[in-house]
Amino acid sequence: MNNLAAAPTPRTLAQAFARAARQNLDKLREDESMIRKDGDLEGVHLMRTSCRRLRATVKYLGDHLGREERRAIQLGLRSLMTALGTVRDLDVLRAAVRGVDALDSAEAEGLGEEIEERLAEADGEMQRALDGEEYREILNRLELAVRGAAGGESLTLHGPARILDALAGVMRLKPDDWAGAPEESLHDLRKAVKKLRYALEAFGPAYGRPVERQIERCRELQESLGVLQDAAVFATHLRGVRTFVAGQFIATMRTRADERLKDLPALWDRTFAPKVMARLGGHLLRRAVKGPQKGAPAAIAPRAASGS
Repeated sequence: MNNLAAAPTPRTLAQAFARAARQNLDKLREDESMIRKDGDLEGVHLMRTSCRRLRATVKYLGDHLGREERRAIQLGLRSLMTALGTVRDLDVLRAAVRGVDALDSAEAEGLGEEIEERLAEADGEMQRALDGEEYREILNRLELAVRGAAGGESLTLHGPARILDALAGVMRLKPDDWAGAPEESLHDLRKAVKKLRYALEAFGPAYGRPVERQIERCRELQESLGVLQDAAVFATHLRGVRTFVAGQFIATMRTRADERLKDLPALWDRTFAPKVMARLGGHLLRRAVKGPQKGAPAAIAPRAASGS
């Protein structure tokens, strides 16, 4: 992977796109190698994260791309995430079952075998997707998008509006009653917080520590919401498994989710406190008015397109 962390700060949307897309595309290939060469399913989670970051890069920084090309890349990345999703869910479920000591060991082993069978089937489908033409096409589209990244307006000029738009998407979904909020609405909130975090990451190199701190706050809130989502996903995957141990496991996960739910109002207040938002907004606007820093480099040179 190119040493992008040491590269000078990008000044334009195109430079930021080239830097972020190059980094995340290289990471995507590394993650794929974890799966193919090492058989490490942690690579599935990492591939999905790389896909999300690439989607955010295209959305927030890909102004040099035509509308249809942006849409094609977004759809391709979403399709790839879907192909990876079942494997990731079942891998997390398998680890969660192993982590509940209160389950009867013999019955838990039977549940584990059921999950292993489903995981093997999902893994086969995922491997076929990674071997398919659609995956190769999305890699090539992304390589060409990096190669074509040139010109573009100031990064700091667009940062405030695009970050605040993502923030508005989060604010619209805040529950009036956390305890009574439906699972689906909390899942939508988690996705919105994740989108905000990736928007902040897209513009982060131009804004420094204030944005980095907000990224960490969003990550903490997102992870807490993720505990609730995991409980819902586990219940869905085990809906047809009518055994005592499956019911016991689901009840344990829901209890943990309920405990985490109690912490969410305070965590929300820390993440989106008015003073925190005022400082962040002021920082973004000051940078927009000040304009790009002097002496930034041209866009990062991309690698040649790959058919793998």
